Amino acid sequence: MIGDILKSLRKRAGASQSEIAAKMGVSRERVKNLEASNNAVLSVLKDYLDACGTRLSFGIFDNAGNYAATLGLESIKESLSELRKKRSLTQAGLSCAMGLSRSRVEQIENGTENIKLDTLYKYIKGCGLELRLAIKPLTSGNASPPL
Repeated sequence: MIGDILKSLRKRAGASQSEIAAKMGVSRERVKNLEASNNAVLSVLKDYLDACGTRLSFGIFDNAGNYAATLGLESIKESLSELRKKRSLTQAGLSCAMGLSRSRVEQIENGTENIKLDTLYKYIKGCGLELRLAIKPLTSGNASPPL
């Protein structure tokens, strides 16, 4: 559950929920709810991780476990369309695989949709790939093992 991972990162950073909330510019209640959640809007997730002094990237792997790409939160919206096209998928084809409308896939790729983590998982799975998370300190190039 992503909330458990976030809580662990906050504690590792030696910060309270109130301190993270202040850095994010949100209420402590919002941080508490995020840590209890199994899903998160990616922009909120990025703000939380920045407040903890960490960065999140996504490793993309094919069904055989071979590395295919890395997506960072900063450029994820721009990368999704490119990833779909490399897999020779149309928006309509991907929307069927995801169980969403084509217009929703278009919104995700254009950045007009606040993408949630579970939507990203569905998108990547719809492309026939697997998504793994890697968390690393902002000051280091060494990532934690994918979760």
